[in-house]
Amino acid sequence: MEFYSYQAYHKNINSQIIQFTKEGLGIRSTARILKISTTTLLKRINKIAENISQPKIYNDQSYEVDEMRFFIKKKSK
Repeated sequence: MEFYSYQAYHKNINSQIIQFTKEGLGIRSTARILKISTTTLLKRINKIAENISQPKIYNDQSYEVDEMRFFIKKKSK
């Protein structure tokens, strides 16, 4: 008889998700390594993202942004 355990309840799963995301691992790769479904992983990423606070931006400062993408009104513009 095999024992089943739900992998998404491990204590350090969120920190592993954050680490793998920072390293550029894809959704499917991360889910496979952590042995959780992609759906569970995406739900966890959304929950983690809800707790990220927006940094304060000051007008007299200079900022550098890497790989920022956005669109206004239409993607074609």
